[in-house]
Amino acid sequence: MPIKIITLTTALVGAFFHPTIHAAVINWSGPFDVTAVSDISTAGSGLYAYNYGVTTSYTLNGVTFTGNNAVGGSTTANTAATWGTDAFTAYGTHSVGGNYAAALSSGRYTISASTPVLTLTGLTSGNSYQVQIWFSDMRPATDTMRIHSGNTLTGASVLLTTSPTGGAGGTNLAQYTLGSFVADAATQDMRLKVELGGGGPTVNMLQLRDITAIPEPSTYGLAGAAAGAGLVAVRRRRR
Repeated sequence: MPIKIITLTTALVGAFFHPTIHAAVINWSGPFDVTAVSDISTAGSGLYAYNYGVTTSYTLNGVTFTGNNAVGGSTTANTAATWGTDAFTAYGTHSVGGNYAAALSSGRYTISASTPVLTLTGLTSGNSYQVQIWFSDMRPATDTMRIHSGNTLTGASVLLTTSPTGGAGGTNLAQYTLGSFVADAATQDMRLKVELGGGGPTVNMLQLRDITAIPEPSTYGLAGAAAGAGLVAVRRRRR
């Protein structure tokens, strides 16, 4: 079975760039504050989930987030941005506690001036998907990061905020978003940009789920009953 990989790269350039590639429209919901492990979506079927910045894997709300501390990078015409790893535990972990807080305390990041592209892979064109992304940094500052649909800074977007004291009653603030889309290719791009704060674009956790509609068993039963009623009606008319 092929391994599905999420690649984190800088913007595509030159012959590899085409404005219609990886550009399905993502319908974003949120942002939502981190509150409990029930934040973690279980819709449809999970394809992959990652806990970035460390090798430790955590199972949260029935979803296993695989530790991923691989360092990637590439160069564009104006930015040499290498994705690195960082653990923010030295500045305290999120007050949500437990393994959820541990997973949020690490991430993959790049320099603040860059606008990297995150690419989802392993998609089937025509299928419906849900992507969930977390943004958390408990260092003493407030940061905001915008996630755009597609590989430009003009696509549909959502703004996430993280702050050590920005939550209700001065508690820790970390946020996540849910985005749904219908794939039009085997991959889907999202472009990240920090709008406030000195940190760089950061991804702490991410999961991708296939939410392509599959009729419930009860739906098949209703369809069968309807077909049976139609057959009886036809027979009666023939008599």
